[in-house]
Amino acid sequence: MSYKFDSLIIILRKLDSREQVTVNSLMDDLEISQRTTFRYIQTLQIAGYPIVFDRKKNSYAFSEGYSLRKPNLSIEETLAFALAKKLLGNFGAGMEQSLKKIEEKISTKSASLPKHIVLSGTALPPETEQYLGIIHGAITNFQKIEIKYNALHSKAKSQRKIDPCYLFFNEGFWYMRGGVIAIRIRR
Repeated sequence: MSYKFDSLIIILRKLDSREQVTVNSLMDDLEISQRTTFRYIQTLQIAGYPIVFDRKKNSYAFSEGYSLRKPNLSIEETLAFALAKKLLGNFGAGMEQSLKKIEEKISTKSASLPKHIVLSGTALPPETEQYLGIIHGAITNFQKIEIKYNALHSKAKSQRKIDPCYLFFNEGFWYMRGGVIAIRIRR
């Protein structure tokens, strides 16, 4: 067998199943040379797989804790993620999609709340979701945004440029903290 891709997959499977993986065993199993064996291991390391040589076991292995398999979440971890999905899912379709992608990456089973836990919450209006996305983008990219608002003590509309620092949700309201940009006033 000398198909490189197949050989790389076989090496990864052997490492993931915690088999004894030595240069000689790979040479025999894959029918490749010693030089090719070292090259394949190096290729996998360059690709980002944390492969190390364990001198005690005299075998190649994945770094401690690494596995190709999805983690098996405990009941408590699944419940915590289900709560997060329920609470954060109402913050818009973008957040809901992100949570689904995370769930696909970390678990083989769907995290959903048990029937005895009931959380209520209304979905965000589309314009609120859009504003949150704009503010989030400005915060993460260190950008200024211009806001228009009704002044607190007058009916006049005001306009300012601000540097948003963070967003938080408290008691049903979104709050944004940020610094005001110096505004030049001409006389």
